[in-house]
Amino acid sequence: MKRVAKRYVDPATDKTSAHYLTSAEELGAKEVERRLFRQAVNDFGVQTANLEALLKPANWLTARPSVEIHAYYNQLSNLIVAWHPGGGREQFAPNYISRVEHEFLIRPAEYRRPRGELMYVQEPFGCGGPAERSLLLGFAARYRELLTEIASHIVITTCIQLRVDAGGRSKGHRLDISKLKEYP
Repeated sequence: MKRVAKRYVDPATDKTSAHYLTSAEELGAKEVERRLFRQAVNDFGVQTANLEALLKPANWLTARPSVEIHAYYNQLSNLIVAWHPGGGREQFAPNYISRVEHEFLIRPAEYRRPRGELMYVQEPFGCGGPAERSLLLGFAARYRELLTEIASHIVITTCIQLRVDAGGRSKGHRLDISKLKEYP
């Protein structure tokens, strides 16, 4: 059996998530892919309150704490991007880090995501059309922007990369998670 290498498409470094959202809208994503489009309009699934809490110096015990950023697909095929302390939990205020760890152990409440989640994307895959591909590239670009925002305040020791698995029209596109690597 012949093995075919996977093809990946990374978002262009000179294009922002807003650029990809505009492109997708022009390609008709609003009608074709409503589920992904709604999430893209809502800041591409970034959990703003959780991000603000992570970047709040009052929750730190060191000048610049370090974090690891990882991602996984849950049982419902939803993409979850979360953080964990990179150099030990002692870098964060005890009440803050305890809440973060506790919320990962319990089932998330319907009205908000656990504090350790930075991004939550429901079923990030499309049928292979250009509108879906543009939306998925927007999610990957927004993740890259998120890393830049976090790195300006906190040390990122390791992280994953999001890229679009270019399966083509027959297989469709989906967000693919790379292995954990050092942050550049």
